[in-house]
Amino acid sequence: MKKFYVYKVYHEGRIIYVGKGSGARGDHVLSGCSKNKILNEYYFRHTLLGEALPTLVKEYVAGESSALKLEHELIYVHKPVGNTLLKYSVPIDYVYGVDCLEDDVDLSKGCIFIS
Repeated sequence: MKKFYVYKVYHEGRIIYVGKGSGARGDHVLSGCSKNKILNEYYFRHTLLGEALPTLVKEYVAGESSALKLEHELIYVHKPVGNTLLKYSVPIDYVYGVDCLEDDVDLSKGCIFIS
């Protein structure tokens, strides 16, 4: 059984990115090879300019739906600069509902899928 977690990336005391995953999923944030350009920028600022390296903190949860819900709640509350796909003004009340399709990005239903 997979263990799911929500990971928060901190830089100088503030959350700059929130994601969910299992296994080594969260490791991309400190690699310089993330699909997220903002995370790569923070990594290379550290490598090239000597700035502080972001810190990764994982919080394990009961399952994938719990991870998704917590991820969205943290993004809504903290508005991290690295999470650019969500509209912060809309709270996510429910994730992976019956009315949600895999390609849904309908925030009125609480559906959004980010990998």
